[in-house]
Order: sequence, then C-alpha cells, then structure tokens
Amino acid sequence: MLQSAIEGEDRERKRIARELHDGLGQYLVAANMNFESIKKEIQQLPEKRQSQFQTGLSLLKNALSETRSIAYNLMPKAIEDYGLITALENLVQDFEKSTDIEFSFIHNCKDLDLQKQAAINIYRIVQEVVSNAVQHSGCTSIILQLQLSGDKLTLIAEDDGTGMNLKEEREQSGLGIKSIENRASNLKGRLNFSTRPDNGLKITLTIPNIERLYSQTES
Repeated sequence: MLQSAIEGEDRERKRIARELHDGLGQYLVAANMNFESIKKEIQQLPEKRQSQFQTGLSLLKNALSETRSIAYNLMPKAIEDYGLITALENLVQDFEKSTDIEFSFIHNCKDLDLQKQAAINIYRIVQEVVSNAVQHSGCTSIILQLQLSGDKLTLIAEDDGTGMNLKEEREQSGLGIKSIENRASNLKGRLNFSTRPDNGLKITLTIPNIERLYSQTES
C-alpha cells in the first residue's frame, strides 16, 4: 500500500510536470518568440511604451524560467536521462545558485544505476532534507554523502543549523518528515535522525542489499 501510494504521487508529479512543459511551457515559448521577433521595431514607439515592452518581455522570460524550474522540481528528467548522481549534482548546483549556503556533495558511486522508483525515492529524500534545512535551519553549510560499501548504500545529510525537536515537528505538521520516512520505508532502509538544539541535524539512511534495487533487476 505504501509503495502504491508513493508511486501514485510520483505519477501525478510526472503528469503535472509534463503538462507544464508541453502545455503552458510551449505557449510561453511561442509568446517569447513573437515578442523577440518585433523587439528591433519598438524603437519607433515612445520611450514609455518601449520601457513597458521591455518590462513585459522580462516578466515573460521569468515566467518561462519559473515554469521550467517547477516542472523540473516535480519530476527531474535528469534521473531518467543521466541517472541519480547527476540529478543530485544538478539539485545541489541549483541550491548553491539560489542561496548563500556552502554545499558539499561527496560520493563514490558515479555509475550507480538504480531502478527508476528507487532513484526517485532517494532524490526526493535529499530534496526534502535540503529544502527543510535551507528554509528553517539557518545553516551556513550542508554536507551530503552517498557511499556504496559492499551491498550497502548509505546516504548522510548534515547541516550546521539550529537543529530541531523531532517530536514537536511531527506534532505540528510533520509532512516533510513523514514523506522522508515513507520513502525510506519503501526502500526498506534504516533511517536515523541525530539532532540537538543549536547543533545542527544529521540524517542517515542506510539501505541494505542494494543489489535488489539495481536497474538490471527491474522488470
């Protein structure tokens, strides 16, 4: 039931991402092309109208960029095209560009080739953990590690922020933590939270028998 619920959520994410990209995104691209095609001719307009045109074109470009970003966050195509590691590298780069936080991503499994749902689950866990840290922890650095050792894959996410009260977090809403726990359970992994007030948060996910999640076992 848990696996079905998670897969259903991801299918819906993929559907919305496709509609944003193929529907709204294409309309915005077409509108942008039309405005760009007359850009040289706006010199004939009064200065105020030229300024309004440039502002409108800038807002359109921002809307196009935002639509692409939302579609990517809903279902990053990099997972299917290039694999989990590249998708995580792109995720970290995106956070680096939009924050002042120092990121480190350390791994020893560049060619890790997991089943798509397993890769998506790990990606979503990292995305949720990092998003929470960026928004709520006040941290200045985040260290991510993905280490393959024998038949075990270990994910470690650690920040130097304010930490959290796990009991209080679950009672208040806990949606982020619940999502992390559900996806960890779906991977049959062991999840551990280590945190103290003003001493950061460390999350460790250990997935045993990782071979069962390699893509060649996918039916």
